[in-house]
Amino acid sequence: MRHGVFFGLALVLIFTARFFIEFIKERQVDFEANMSLDMGQILSIPYILIGIGFIIYGFKKTKEQLI
Repeated sequence: MRHGVFFGLALVLIFTARFFIEFIKERQVDFEANMSLDMGQILSIPYILIGIGFIIYGFKKTKEQLI
């Protein structure tokens, strides 16, 4: 069993999809007009990184249990 890998994978997939959906979505508030990334994209980046961290942790934890 890989602890954290599936949770991390879910985070990465969900928030990567959200990141790309924000490109085609209409702007909802005026302050985003001059920003290169929408607020949804900016807020998705930490969750993608956290998901990658869970995946790395899961693989390391599994590797330690096999030794």
